[in-house]
Amino acid sequence: MLTFEALMRSPNPPFSGLAQINPDGLPFQWSLCIDNNRPSVRFLCESGVPGTHSRLRYELSLEKLETLCNLLDIPILDWLKAFVHHAMPRYEEWPGEWFSALWFAVGASPEGILFKLYLNIKSGNAFERWKRIGWVLKALGREPSLQTLCRLSGTVSKDSWPSGLAVDILPDGKPGRVKAYFESAEVQHEWLENWYSAIGARSFVPYVNKMLEVFPRAKGGPYPEMAFFVSLEFLPDELVGLKTDLAISRWMGSDFKVVEAIKDLLTYARLDDSHYISWLDAIGAWPPSRNECKTHQLVGFGFEPDGTYHVNVYCEPPVSFREE
Repeated sequence: MLTFEALMRSPNPPFSGLAQINPDGLPFQWSLCIDNNRPSVRFLCESGVPGTHSRLRYELSLEKLETLCNLLDIPILDWLKAFVHHAMPRYEEWPGEWFSALWFAVGASPEGILFKLYLNIKSGNAFERWKRIGWVLKALGREPSLQTLCRLSGTVSKDSWPSGLAVDILPDGKPGRVKAYFESAEVQHEWLENWYSAIGARSFVPYVNKMLEVFPRAKGGPYPEMAFFVSLEFLPDELVGLKTDLAISRWMGSDFKVVEAIKDLLTYARLDDSHYISWLDAIGAWPPSRNECKTHQLVGFGFEPDGTYHVNVYCEPPVSFREE
């Protein structure tokens, strides 16, 4: 239902006309969450007819959102309308340079089918984007989270560009965690340490440093723009988590090297890697390529307020199928 229009073409890259969820434009991606307590797999996608205007695809996606809620017996509640209203620009202010505006993620859990709504907020200056996040939190009645956002903005806003908002839609129709995404400018690794220090989570800095160590770059100096993405996560109980994603496909040479690096990171973090390997096999990404970094796009480390943590791996689905 979500991907029908995007599938109505031959599976030959490049896949032009949609967002760059993957570098070649393929609008589908697997999200593998490696967690000793609750490992999970999610599917991310963008809806719409490739090549049509982003506003048209956004409006179609809103229709699909309603259909998805109906399929899962979740009512379209006022809070969801308010979330979209406060995050998105008005029709007459729609940015002409936008490729896309809305994405979905769907996953299975013991509680049922969960899905997440992602919104593009890359319009206006940085200050306007920060305020947009604040208005969304206020509209959801998350006043303590709003206060946390205001407090953090004074210490982490430098070289942090708000780029997206996401919300978990729970099976009972209530909002789950709200995520605000920030892209880095051209920065050094201390930019990440500043984020963790600001939210009182310096104990997790060694894990982030290990992630940078296992994905080394060929040259020194600052990291390129958008090398780092952090997501500030506001939970329903008003606690806060943080996840750091690295755009490793921009400098790693092969999927094989990425897999070896991820296994090193999982060993360091004492996380079970058996799920990771079996999941790669299940999506047709095993064995990994030694010649190109095609499947693995992003790798993330996230922590929860209770002190647990996880590694996320974002993979582009191979479009060719193996013969058994």
